[in-house]
Amino acid sequence: MDKTPRIFLVYGFLICFVFISEGYASPISLGSNGELIYNPDADGNVIPDFSSVGYQKSEQPIPTIESVISIAPIDGDNTQHIQDAINQLALLPLGADGFRGALLLEKGVYSVSGQLLITASGIVIRGVGQTEKDTVIVAAGTVQRSLIVVKGDLSFSKKKALQEKISDAYVPVGARSFNVASTDNFYVGQSVIIYRPGTEQWINDIGMNKLPSRPDGRAVTQWTSDKYSFSFERQITAIDDNRISIDIPIVQMMQDKYAGGFIYPAQAKGRLNNIGIENMLLVSEFEEGKENSDEAHAWTGIEIIDTEHAWVSDITAKHFGYSLVSIQRGSRFITVRDSSNLDPVSLITGSRRYSFNLVGSQTLFLRCYSRNGRHDFITGSRVTGPNAFVYGVAEQTHSDIGPHHRWAMGTLFDNVTGGQINIQDRGNFGSGHGWAGAQQVLWNTEASLRTVVQSPPGAINWSVGHIGPRWAGRMPSRPQGEWISPDEKVLPVSLFVKQLEERIGVAQAAKVLSAKSTNHSIIPIAVDSTLSK
Repeated sequence: MDKTPRIFLVYGFLICFVFISEGYASPISLGSNGELIYNPDADGNVIPDFSSVGYQKSEQPIPTIESVISIAPIDGDNTQHIQDAINQLALLPLGADGFRGALLLEKGVYSVSGQLLITASGIVIRGVGQTEKDTVIVAAGTVQRSLIVVKGDLSFSKKKALQEKISDAYVPVGARSFNVASTDNFYVGQSVIIYRPGTEQWINDIGMNKLPSRPDGRAVTQWTSDKYSFSFERQITAIDDNRISIDIPIVQMMQDKYAGGFIYPAQAKGRLNNIGIENMLLVSEFEEGKENSDEAHAWTGIEIIDTEHAWVSDITAKHFGYSLVSIQRGSRFITVRDSSNLDPVSLITGSRRYSFNLVGSQTLFLRCYSRNGRHDFITGSRVTGPNAFVYGVAEQTHSDIGPHHRWAMGTLFDNVTGGQINIQDRGNFGSGHGWAGAQQVLWNTEASLRTVVQSPPGAINWSVGHIGPRWAGRMPSRPQGEWISPDEKVLPVSLFVKQLEERIGVAQAAKVLSAKSTNHSIIPIAVDSTLSK
């Protein structure tokens, strides 16, 4: 590609963008008209299009739903008070837009000793603001729990008898189509599973059946093929002879060497949809003076289970031991945006302070902030992407940003800033974390402390335009990832934004990405006093 320096004025700062590689061709370049050009490697792999993640695939702005019920706080425990209002809202009919309406929590402090549960679709819970003068829900008491839980009941109607093997010897990352022997059992608009089986040969080739023992004697679990078969939900968009096209790109290469890939019809049932939680402050009580030790208090602000097309917007959370929001497996097409997780209270050790935690799929974290966390923008095991963290800032960090363990696939970290950002073989960390992620992309990221980007055998991790000190990794003998333009930022400034603009148009993308609250800033809203037990 053209390596001529380009000078641009962005937000009042003069920035020089130069594409420099370390033996790798740039995976994405810009054409003469400013369009993205995807440059495949020798096997046809490209950086995937991440722009279909988030609420309504990021094709529509998050709506403003009319309030149909409003309540004010009462003295004492507000658990049943709020739950009754949620249950009342759940009895209202769904409108043509898929919503029942919004529950408005008026200004004041709502002490909640229990848990708030949403089990019906079409419900929005809204406060009036994120400061202590606005809507404040205080998770009271000493019980570890999630304060707000959105919970569907996912099941699949699978037609494995109609399964077809993908006939291509190799399906590359980023592909949106592939061949099968017969398309007789498939149609445009159909929901399908793309299935990539795990094999012992693959586990052996990536070295995950040879994890070393731990010096402390804790058990290490070797990977086995039955745990590493991956299912990706997709929808058929076109059929041309024996070639099937899908809506969201492939994020895990499939090859005959490892039993190839398969496709079969599958219809998901039981997910909630059209859920929103927005514009309030969530606070966990804790024992004052034990900020780094008290664990007898609320653990997660918002937990989302078996839900799609939902959002968390303009939420500030303080003192939860685990996270502001945790997106669980079974959830997809979720947007978390313009939200801040501040000053968790817990021991500073494993399984704590995962500020924005993701195990689900097709999730967008946009303009989120964390302070005093450990793993602030993080994915769990066997996460099936694509997913994207865009314009995130983590300060006063205690550990790293990135895929945490056991082969998360297809994650974009775009303009994310923190202390450490690591993509590596974590070896015997935990009970055998091993290769944390594959097909991970760092794009114009910054890390003040250190960064490692390694690539597993047969997979790819990219670092493009990353700024910060390099680290060889916990296991420095592992292969390096593709480092493009180290310490020099690149164009486009945001890969996600550019991909979205090209897919839905600049004007519509601006609507989708605009902040919902006029007072939003990437810097957290000031919350000065401490609520303690």
